Amino acid sequence: MKQNITKLTKEQLQNKKQVLVENAKNQITVITKKIEDEVRAAENHASIIEGDLLKLQKTAKDRNISFSQELSRKTVHFLSLIIPVGYIFLSKEVVLMILVPMMIIFVSIDIASKRIPFLRNLYLKAFGGMLRKHEIKAKKILLNGASWVLISAILTIFFFPKLVATVALSVLIISDVFAALIGRKYGKTRFLGLKKKSWEGTIAFFVSAVIVTVIYGLIFNVPIFYYFVSVIASLVAAFAEAMATKILRTDDNLAIPISFGIIMWTGNIASTYLFGINFIHIF
Repeated sequence: MKQNITKLTKEQLQNKKQVLVENAKNQITVITKKIEDEVRAAENHASIIEGDLLKLQKTAKDRNISFSQELSRKTVHFLSLIIPVGYIFLSKEVVLMILVPMMIIFVSIDIASKRIPFLRNLYLKAFGGMLRKHEIKAKKILLNGASWVLISAILTIFFFPKLVATVALSVLIISDVFAALIGRKYGKTRFLGLKKKSWEGTIAFFVSAVIVTVIYGLIFNVPIFYYFVSVIASLVAAFAEAMATKILRTDDNLAIPISFGIIMWTGNIASTYLFGINFIHIF
C-alpha cells in the first residue's frame, strides 16, 4: 500500500513537472511571437518613415533637405568647434582619451540605428529631417556626419602637429558650414559639373577658410610664411570638400582636414628647408 502511494506521488510530481514544462514552453512561444511581431511592426514603421523622408527629398526642388533643416544640421555641426578650441588648452593625450570613447559610442549608435528597429524609429523621428539620403537608407551601413567628424578629429589630432590639427579642424567646421549655407542659398553655377556643388559654395569655403587661418595666425603670432601656405591649403581643402563624395569617394569631413593638414605639413617642410623657418611647432 505504501509503495503504491509512493509510486502515485512520483507519478503526480512527474505529471506536474511536465505540465509546468509545457506551460513554460507555451509562455516562451507566446513571448517570442510577441517580440517577433513587435520587431516586425517596428521594421515596417521604420520603412514607412524612411520612405516618407526619401520621397520628401525626391520631390524637393533640389532633391535635398530643406534649407531650414540644413541650417539646423549645420548648427549642430558648428557645435563641434569645441574640439579644436578645447585642444588649444589640452594635451593630445587628454583630448584623445575624451574623443576615442565618444567616437566608439557615436559609431555604435550610428550602426545600431540602422540595424535595430526600435532605435531606428527613434533615430528617424528625432533626426530624419536633417539626414542626407545615404544616412537615411538602412540597406548599407554608411556613417552619418557626426560619426565622421569624430573619426576625422581623432585622425587629424593623432597624425598632425597641434597647430595644424587645430586650424584644420576649425576650417572643417566653420568653412563647411559657410559652403553649405551659401551654396544652398545662392549657388547657381555648378562646380566642375558636380551635382549639389557650386562655385558660390566653394568660394565661400575658400574665403572663410583663409579668414580662419589668418585669425589663428594673428592669435599665435606665426611667421609670415605660414600665411602663404595656409592660403594654398585652404584652396586645396575647398576642392577636396567639393570633390570628396563623387570623385575622392570619401566623406568631406575626412577629406577636408586631411588635405589641409598635408599641405600645411608639406609647406612647413619646404619653409624649414629653404628659409630655416618652422611655423608649425609653435606650441
